[in-house]
Amino acid sequence: EFVNPQQASAVQQDFNSLAQALQSGNLSSAQTAFASLQNDLQNFGANGASSSSSSASSATSAASQATNTSLNVSA
Repeated sequence: EFVNPQQASAVQQDFNSLAQALQSGNLSSAQTAFASLQNDLQNFGANGASSSSSSASSATSAASQATNTSLNVSA
């Protein structure tokens, strides 16, 4: 499956922004970063898979699990 490097980079940046916002306790920035992450993951899933809606939602769910895990580890 082909992965667009620009999309992968955007998702990585969104994860970093979300992690920073949550670690600093900035809920407003965290909400903005999460919305951006969801949007990029939906685009990522739509371009990379035939069943775009299910892959985007599972990617979003995986993203929230990964975010919780990484934040628990780094907190």
